[in-house]
Formats: sequence, C-alpha cells, structure tokens
Amino acid sequence: MVRARPRWHAGSVSRRRILTAAAAVWVAGYLVVYLVIISRQGDGPPAWWYVGLLVLLVGLLAGAAIGDPGHGVLMGTVVLLGFATLIAMLSIGIFLAPALAAAGGAAALSRPAAPST
Repeated sequence: MVRARPRWHAGSVSRRRILTAAAAVWVAGYLVVYLVIISRQGDGPPAWWYVGLLVLLVGLLAGAAIGDPGHGVLMGTVVLLGFATLIAMLSIGIFLAPALAAAGGAAALSRPAAPST
C-alpha cells in the first residue's frame, strides 16, 4: 500500500510564519516611507483611507504570524495587499510587491492537503 505524504508538516508552518512576519515588517516599513514621502511633498495630507488599509494589513499579517489563521484569512489578506499594491502602482506601490509575494507564499503553504483516496 502506497501512502501519500501529507502536504502539511511543521516546517511549512514555520515557513508560513516567517513569510507573514516578513510581509508585516515590509508593509510597516512601506507605510513609514509613504508617510515621509507625502509629508515632504507638501501637497497635502496623506490618503488616510490608504494609511488605514496598510495598518489593517500590518495587523492581519502580524496576527497570521503569531496565530494560526485559516487559508481564507490569508487569501483575503493577499487580495487586500494586491489591491493596495495596484492602486499605488503609479507612485511607490511597486515596493509592496515583495510583501505581496511573501503573503502569497504563506497562503500557498496554508492550503489544506487534498484528501487521500
């Protein structure tokens, strides 16, 4: 009888946590850079809804690094992070791409294993 190896193992959990923690730190650093750039431009205040979205993303990613969220939570975070990257693409949004890749990798690692037949 051939046994399929389970897809989930302890190494994937630690890699998922490292990726989500790295993405949280990256987004927090991006937020600081965004606020500095906007304040130095002097054109007006930053888009507070965008700042709120980034703060929400940092919280979701940090929570995913600490706890054990479901696959849906990580996928929702990836979608929100993709949205934040897309809407800022014409300015400094490209710098969110590494965080998007890390969060996507963490979501891929959190996928439940297919049932064995």
